[in-house]
Amino acid sequence: MEIDLKNNEKAFIRPYEEKDFSKIQDLNKREGWSNLVENHLSTKEAWKNSNVTLIIEIQGHGIVGYLRGLTLVLVYLFVNC
Repeated sequence: MEIDLKNNEKAFIRPYEEKDFSKIQDLNKREGWSNLVENHLSTKEAWKNSNVTLIIEIQGHGIVGYLRGLTLVLVYLFVNC
C-alpha cells in the first residue's frame, strides 16, 4: 500500500521480508526494547511465526516502523514507529 504524506514523500506499508530483520532490530534497540535485541534468534523466530507482519517504509528514509501481531488466546499487536 502506498500513502502520500503531507511533505510530498511516499510511505509504503508492505509485508515483512526476512531481509528487514536487522532494521527491525535497530528500531527495537532505539526504543529500548533490549529483550528483543538480546534474544535475537527468538525474536527472529517470532517474526516468522506471527500472523501479521507489516513494514512501514518511507521513500528515501528506509524502514521507519513496523506492525507485528500474534494470537494466543487474545490478539496482541506490537507497533513501533
